[in-house]
Amino acid sequence: ILVNDAPSVSRVKRVEDQIAVRLATFRRDATAASTATAPERTAGNGSLVHVHEVRRGDTLTAIGRRYGVTLRALLSANPGINARRLLVGQRIRIPATT
Repeated sequence: ILVNDAPSVSRVKRVEDQIAVRLATFRRDATAASTATAPERTAGNGSLVHVHEVRRGDTLTAIGRRYGVTLRALLSANPGINARRLLVGQRIRIPATT
C-alpha cells in the first residue's frame, strides 16, 4: 500500500473494495443460513409445525405455496398476523399438512 513511503490512494481503495466484497459475501452466507426454517416441533394439539422466518419480499401466499399450506391455514395458525404487513425477521408458524 505504501509507494515511496506514502500511501497510494488507488491501492488503498482496491484493498477496501476487496474487503467490502468479502464482507458482503460473509453477510449473505450468514443471512441465508439464519433464514432456514426451524426444526419441526409439536404444537399443542400434537401435530408437527415448522417456523418460517420472513425474508424480504415474502408474502403469506408465497410462503403457503412453499410449504403446501393454504392462506387460510396460515392465518388460523398465526392469529393476529396482518397478511399485508409482514416484517423481515418475523416468525410465522407453518401448520402441518394432512
